[in-house]
Amino acid sequence: MQEKLLNKHRQILWTLIICTSIPVFFGGVPLLAAIISMFEPQLPYATEITTISIVVMANHGTLYALALITAIPPYRQAVLKFVVKRATVVTVATVRQA
Repeated sequence: MQEKLLNKHRQILWTLIICTSIPVFFGGVPLLAAIISMFEPQLPYATEITTISIVVMANHGTLYALALITAIPPYRQAVLKFVVKRATVVTVATVRQA
């Protein structure tokens, strides 16, 4: 019983680490790069770095949502059910009486 509980806790810990690292890497790191580029405009490619950083920061929410869906098993199962349900095609035939 303890081994099963330990494995569950380990899985939850890794899920939390993954979910925490997404905003840090796709929100914090680009923010830091953009701030440095704005305060040091003489750096080579400062404008491009700032632009790319802003785009990455604007899209980190999408990456975070995808990471949550794939990392948390109930969410992943719900999405898979939804996709499989949508993928099955049901043909309905209607018969008209003349």
